[in-house]
Amino acid sequence: MSNSAIDLGFMYTKAIINGKRIIMKSVVGNAKKQRFADLDLGLNTGLDALRCRVGMEEYFVSDLAINQSDTIIHSLEEDRFNTAATEILVRTAFALGFDSDVVETKVVSGLPVSHYATYKENISKLFINRTHNFDVHSDGILARGSARVTDGKFIPQPFGALLDRVLGDDGSIVDKALAGKTVAVIDPGFGTTDVYVADALSPVEKLTFSTKTAMNHAYGLISDKIEEQFEVLLPLHSIEKVVKSQVFKNKGKIYPMKQVTDWAYKATATQFLAELTNKWKAIHEIDHILLAGGGGIALSPYILPEFPNIELLDDAQWAVVSGYYKWGVRSFG
Repeated sequence: MSNSAIDLGFMYTKAIINGKRIIMKSVVGNAKKQRFADLDLGLNTGLDALRCRVGMEEYFVSDLAINQSDTIIHSLEEDRFNTAATEILVRTAFALGFDSDVVETKVVSGLPVSHYATYKENISKLFINRTHNFDVHSDGILARGSARVTDGKFIPQPFGALLDRVLGDDGSIVDKALAGKTVAVIDPGFGTTDVYVADALSPVEKLTFSTKTAMNHAYGLISDKIEEQFEVLLPLHSIEKVVKSQVFKNKGKIYPMKQVTDWAYKATATQFLAELTNKWKAIHEIDHILLAGGGGIALSPYILPEFPNIELLDDAQWAVVSGYYKWGVRSFG
């Protein structure tokens, strides 16, 4: 029996399974015969080459889907826990974690603050009392087996970041001083920015909320600038490549994009902070603020200066799923 932590994000799926950190883009596409695979020199290092078979159907996952699939499923629906794409991402995560084993596991996962009450039952049905058979090729290596999920815990995503900050690897509370305070977590995701407030680890609902002003807002601004300047319309999942490289390639020419990216991040942070000020009428009650997630790292230059009692979490991109894993250890042993 093992513990598995899986964070099904709009842009990335992150997991800690069998002691392994797993990250892939939450994108699934139709598989097709790769006629020129034998000519691949392996120079595209760092890109996922994942193929998942379900019955008679095969799917490309993550980078392979983005680069090679004609039809891409990138679910931005709120109820994404019922979609075929999510099931494929879960199978792929288990395959990368457990290789070719047949195992039983317990799962901790989470939902955005705004989705928690509505979709908690849906995500529970996705995992608990189900056997997830997997048949996945990763860079040509086959992982075939199954993971039987016997139990699970599901929490608001930013609560995972708070748990990562106050819990040790054995699930015990190691920062008792912070655990006893009123702490807010700001977690800018792709589809939503979640703000979760807890007093002595108990939720403070009047200060907890979600907003649509998130990284997709910044990506939308970048996409609009590219369309305006180059007359090229990019889907949002393709903007990630522009953001990471800080350049846009068009017809053989390379254009710097750092200025546009910084402008989009600043505009997104400014809009979010205005919403936060409006929501936090009792900001004096908050002792400490944690900024989490890859989105937190991106927006930190514009959010951190606004508060005297805020910190960007160490390893912020992994804080949520790391907190899930520690909660699993505390809950299940």
